[in-house]
Amino acid sequence: MPAAPPHVLRAVDEEVARRFTEGPLYHVTYHGRLPSIAEEGLTTGQARSIGGPAYDEHVRGRLFLTEPEGVSFWMHRAENHAEANSDDPFGDGYVPVALRVSPDCFENAELERDEHGTRDALVDAWMVSGEPFGPECLEVYTGSRWAPVEEYGEIDPESAFNTESNPDYPDEDDKEFLRYFKYRSPLEPEL
Repeated sequence: MPAAPPHVLRAVDEEVARRFTEGPLYHVTYHGRLPSIAEEGLTTGQARSIGGPAYDEHVRGRLFLTEPEGVSFWMHRAENHAEANSDDPFGDGYVPVALRVSPDCFENAELERDEHGTRDALVDAWMVSGEPFGPECLEVYTGSRWAPVEEYGEIDPESAFNTESNPDYPDEDDKEFLRYFKYRSPLEPEL
């Protein structure tokens, strides 16, 4: 049997060691954050995207990832958070998008199981501390394909919404639209 790679030897338990060999993990964030992610990558210690103040201590210095089966849960959780914290999620950039993190980039990551996220999503969730994932490690789902994160301009954030005229603005020159998230966003990958 070949020797385990160094990053597996650093794993805290067999479950984490198993995770290193099973392909990419995913991160859900907002479209408005993609310009800085395309430039700097995903880093730990950023502002939380989902959850209330009770999670502040839990998220400090960590980045959260999920298995493929958890992406749908976290996309919907991000939509709920966006609707609760913004009167205009589209205008404020709070359109959930999925990122795929290459397993080749886990080597310097300190990966551990996220018990809170696993309990919430009912699928394995992971926390990362240590080195960030650079843009070269990330792909974004554009609504039709996985693309390097730098190609986030291909994403149509408005496609995540149903849009209708606001009946309170009958004047054609002063139309306002009502937007609400579609039941299933086209920006949510089928995994």
